[in-house]
Amino acid sequence: MTITSRTKVLPGHQVLITDESLPEGAEVEVTVEVKSKQLSVKEALELIESLPPQRNFKTAEEVVAYIRAERDSWE
Repeated sequence: MTITSRTKVLPGHQVLITDESLPEGAEVEVTVEVKSKQLSVKEALELIESLPPQRNFKTAEEVVAYIRAERDSWE
């Protein structure tokens, strides 16, 4: 049996999964996939400093698209 559940990380870095179909006492294997990553201030500054000089973005959307492409390349 496979169960897919979405939840949030709770205080104390805990994840709680509740599902009525899970039999009490059963052995289970849990895989956690983090869906989004927020940059720390340090990571954001490092990203900005790594950009080639004189990048001429014309709109905020171009900046967002560039950063999204950079993030995607990390995975």
